[in-house]
Amino acid sequence: GKEERERVEAQLGLAEKEREKLASEVARLAGEVESLGESQKGLEAEKKRLEGEAADLRQSVNQKDGQVRGLQLEMSSVTAHFEKQLVTAVEAEKDKNAEKTENAVKSERERMEAVMREETEKLTKSHYAQIATLREEIRLSQEKM
Repeated sequence: GKEERERVEAQLGLAEKEREKLASEVARLAGEVESLGESQKGLEAEKKRLEGEAADLRQSVNQKDGQVRGLQLEMSSVTAHFEKQLVTAVEAEKDKNAEKTENAVKSERERMEAVMREETEKLTKSHYAQIATLREEIRLSQEKM
């Protein structure tokens, strides 16, 4: 009886130690789970912030697209008006000295067309560069998500 009792007490002591180890491990894991939950909340908040940023950037790109279209329309209108003025000038000058005037108007038209082309290219390049920058920012913010 006595030996049996000592053996059972020894097993009980080992079982108690094992239970304490397991309880400690359970507490540690519970702490990790809680910590992961907090990290998850932080990541979700960051994702929402980045989604908002991406939406703002998309809106900026759409605005720039609209500005480019508007400037292209404006350029077409200016070009049409300029051509109309040239035609009027050509008609007025034809009576005086047709060949001389046509050559002068032709070279002036070519010069003005080159200037208009250059200005259009500058504006278009500038706006497309801004649009490309905004699109890159959107891509980067989406990658962060």
